[in-house]
Amino acid sequence: ALDSMRKFLADDAPAPADLRQRARAVAAQQAAQLGLAEEAERTLADYTKSEPRAVADLHRMNLLLASAYVKKKDYARAAAPAGESYKSALEYALTVKDPVQRDTTIFTAGSFYSNLLVRSGRREEGVRVAQEMRARAFALSSARLYSQATQLVLDHGEPFGPPPEVAGLEPPASTEI
Repeated sequence: ALDSMRKFLADDAPAPADLRQRARAVAAQQAAQLGLAEEAERTLADYTKSEPRAVADLHRMNLLLASAYVKKKDYARAAAPAGESYKSALEYALTVKDPVQRDTTIFTAGSFYSNLLVRSGRREEGVRVAQEMRARAFALSSARLYSQATQLVLDHGEPFGPPPEVAGLEPPASTEI
């Protein structure tokens, strides 16, 4: 599949923009899965410079690229695409109607990013991401996401306490009984 996508993308023949973007998405994902992180990174960069962009594709490509760097034990390089994957996951989660899927999307990408930051020696940033997920859970009224994010904070060695206030993630107003 990767060779076919390379040939298609190298061809100068006119093709619809959405088809070229789909080919870039497939090529980046395939390259990352094959451990060709640099090629995946170049293809992802081409994708982000072009239109149309699908947030789900950005999430998946960045997640696979970060995973490729993790397999090489290059945690510092994995952090940037993991962060982009988390950012895309948050954007994608806004469109998800099912709260379980929304929480899973946020927590999976966020915990991956948080753990990568900790592994790359950036513990304070990793804890901040986990704490931000707790604040987001509170704003979403999601006990599931709150418990998962709280466990992640505790796993990072932080003491238990209230979630921090994060601008834009205010808790919902209390309803009168």
